[in-house]
Amino acid sequence: MMGEERVNNELILKQYGIIALAGGMLKHKHFEVMRLAIGRHCDSNKKKTFSFYRVDAPYKPITDHGKGKRMGGGKGSIDEYGTPVKAGRVVVEVGGMAEWTEVQPWLSTVAAQLPFHALAVHSDQLDKIREEEARLEHENTNPITFEWLVRNNILNCQTKLSPYDRRWFGKFCYKDRDNNLMWKSVLGGYKRVPGQSN
Repeated sequence: MMGEERVNNELILKQYGIIALAGGMLKHKHFEVMRLAIGRHCDSNKKKTFSFYRVDAPYKPITDHGKGKRMGGGKGSIDEYGTPVKAGRVVVEVGGMAEWTEVQPWLSTVAAQLPFHALAVHSDQLDKIREEEARLEHENTNPITFEWLVRNNILNCQTKLSPYDRRWFGKFCYKDRDNNLMWKSVLGGYKRVPGQSN
């Protein structure tokens, strides 16, 4: 779940979708929430709108000891399965004959119910976000960034940093930091949604 998604980060149909802004784990119940909410609004029988998952079915085993058990005894048995999602991954894509004003309200509702920060986007909005991020990075006149400090080993900082810091320069690897959120410099801070994990 750590790191940035480099492959499945574009909308294939160039229409609408939900993109993960931070890493997280999708479980069976989250797939059910998406299926019920999206199926209520997509009229696939009339072939006007349709949707499909851009993430794999749950495959990663999640172990658990169960409540009230004594500590120890080795690794617990498999409790359920999940799908790890990295920041920037397209989770669901919606296509067909629908306008953004029709799709946006319920796509945003589905995005708010996921266990990580997610954003409902259309293809033009996604392109503008990426262009603005590239522009801000290009026009930044301050040469001292976290990446610069790590690459030049200022004050011998690499002895204190994890290998993930050297790979992603402080992004997408800490659960408790706002720095994990994608495009934060473009979109501004995100409002905390009750019920979502960090």
